[in-house]
Parts: sequence; structure tokens; C-alpha cells
Amino acid sequence: MLKKILVLTTGGTLASAPGPRGLAPALDGAALLSFVPEAAAVAELSCRELFSLDSSDLQPRAWQTMAQAVWEALQDYDGVVLTHGTDTLAYTAAALSFMLIAIKKPVVLTGSQLPIATPGSDGPANLLAALQAAASPLAGVYVVFDGKLIPGHCAKKIYSKNVAAFAAVNEPLAGRIEKGQVSLASLSPLSSAPPRLETALDERVLLLKLYPGFDPALLEAASNLGYRAVVLEVYGLGGLPCRGRSLLPALRKLRDEGILVVAATQCLFDGCDLSCYEVGRAAEALGVVAGGKLTSEALVAKLMCLLGRGLAREEIVAALSEDP
Repeated sequence: MLKKILVLTTGGTLASAPGPRGLAPALDGAALLSFVPEAAAVAELSCRELFSLDSSDLQPRAWQTMAQAVWEALQDYDGVVLTHGTDTLAYTAAALSFMLIAIKKPVVLTGSQLPIATPGSDGPANLLAALQAAASPLAGVYVVFDGKLIPGHCAKKIYSKNVAAFAAVNEPLAGRIEKGQVSLASLSPLSSAPPRLETALDERVLLLKLYPGFDPALLEAASNLGYRAVVLEVYGLGGLPCRGRSLLPALRKLRDEGILVVAATQCLFDGCDLSCYEVGRAAEALGVVAGGKLTSEALVAKLMCLLGRGLAREEIVAALSEDP
């Protein structure tokens, strides 16, 4: 008996077509599925359009809409596929990982680097692979792209054109989809906790990247602009200026005003550890928290979720180091 899969569409390159001003989303779910007739043998499929937008236009409130739609769908379907533009897909995948907690069914995000109707597009293969993954015995939120099955909280777009657009950062692949077969690396035991939906968000999270010549006033502005947390992309394992244009006074100011600063590395792999170098320890002494192996995208999404739940600083810091 075929499983029941719901396809939720949001637009993106996958659904785009050429227009007078360039590519723009144009196709609905039924049109997308017409390019993968093999999918009829994979699952019993239904479609619903949530948005028809370039993913650059998807804001955090869209994550709430998606999470609610997925949660409701999982009551009646065996899995959900969410089509999405690639540019902000990593943010959405991370956010859904933190909003759909302890779910027992698969939620799979996918998209493409070329519109699905373009000859040679990666769209049909990605969509079919996502449907196959959603019909497998997975549980949780994943990204499927170029045959890779990536846990949602660690996906990152690493190419702007190449069809191997996404990588799993600091986590192994959950599996691969090759020649119509889903090969899982392993199946984690299902959480014994009951599934729950947490859609509360606080968008007052600022993402800043250090560079030589960075003005500490930019960091101090977080307070004036009403932010509650800052994700600061530091150098390497945890480097930041502590002499000359030192950030320490600005970090002290933010700490004293109750604004949480979380350090992420500008490097793609290996994560952030402030305890290694003197400059990192100086920041740590002023309350800066290392983001560990989480990507900047995951840290932004997770902080918005945790702040939205009204958690105390200590609870947020503890939760940052927990699995999604």
C-alpha cells in the first residue's frame, strides 16, 4: 500500500519560469509533479500551495506558516515534502527542525538550481528523490539535494550554481538517494517524547560578520536597535579583536544590557570554540557563548525560537548545546 505524501509548495527556482524581468515563481504543485510521472509509483500524492515567492522574500513569519501546515499535514499524511527556493532554504530547514519537535514522520525540503521546466534541470531528480525520502522510514526534518539526505539543522548552501548546492556541516549525511533507492546511514531511535509544535518566534536576532576594520559601534548598535541576541561570526576557531579596535567594551555593554552574544565561526567546518585562544577567552569572560558546531543559519533560527518561548538566558545557553 502506497504511503500518503503531501507536497507543500512555496515557489523558488524549482517553480520559476522566465519573465520580462527575469526568473520568477510560476508553477503550482500539480505542474511540478507533472515533470516526475514516476512519482505516482512512489506514493499517493496531494498538493497544496503555501506561497509563490522567491525564497529571498520568505521572512520568519513564513516559517510559522510552514510549521503549522506541516504539523497539521502530519496528522493525516505519512510524510511531507516542502519545495523551497535554495537561497534561504537552510534557514527554513533549521527553523522547522527547532519548531517541529520529536516528530515521528519525515519532513523533506528540496528545490533546484535550475527551473524544473529547463532542459537539463536538477529539479525533477531532486523532487523525485525528496518524495522517495518522504516515503521512507525517516523521522524529522531533512534537506534532499543532489542525492544527499541532510539533517535539516546542519544544511548549508555552498554553491550558487553547482547542482551539488548543499552540504551537511559538522554532521554526517543521513543517507543518499541513488537510482530510486533510499540508503539510510542509520536510523536513530524515535524520541520517546510526544511530538509538539512550537511556533513562537522573536525576530530580534542580529547576524554580524567580523572583518579587518570592523567598527565596534556596529556591535553596540544592537542595543539601540532593540535586538535581544547577536550571532557574531568570528575568525577561525574563535578569534576577534581585543586590542586596537577592541570589541571588548562593546561586548561588556551588551552583556550589561542583557543582550546575548553567540559566536559562530566564519569557517565552513569544525565549529567555534572560544576556550582555545586568549582573545576568545577574553570574550567568553564577558558572557559571549560559543555556538559550537552550529551554522550561522541554525544559530539565528534557534535563537529566534528559544527567545520566542520566553526562556531565561541560562535556559537558552543550555538549549544551544542540545540536539534539535
